[in-house]
Amino acid sequence: MYKLTGNRVFLLFFGIVLIAFTTQLSKIPDGAKAYPLFLLVCSYVVSIVLFIQPQKQEEKIGKENALRIALFAVMIGISLLLLTRIGYILSTLIFLYAGLWYLKLKKGMLFFVFPLVLTLSMYFLFTRGLSVILPEGSWVSLTL
Repeated sequence: MYKLTGNRVFLLFFGIVLIAFTTQLSKIPDGAKAYPLFLLVCSYVVSIVLFIQPQKQEEKIGKENALRIALFAVMIGISLLLLTRIGYILSTLIFLYAGLWYLKLKKGMLFFVFPLVLTLSMYFLFTRGLSVILPEGSWVSLTL
């Protein structure tokens, strides 16, 4: 019998989210279904493998780490709110720069180049490669 640890509880909730995504799959046009279907299958496989693996003893995360997690959750929420206001590119750049700054990874060219390259490569992958329309923003519109 499997012991119900925090990791397994998370995987059960994640499984519910995957089932919700699966129910929405029929609403996606056939030409755009391949990538979401691939991600769903991979997510199911990884979740099942992680669920049946023996679990290690869980450690307490501590107040400092809990605060960091909460702060990143707030940053993600702000980024999602800004997504429709200032668009994908600006919102993602602000989130990545703020996250790297908060993690104290602001040394050298990596701090300036990585968010820009990641944001633009994901933008072109989704818009050109997968024909996905990303938010443009109602306050500011920056599209390439």
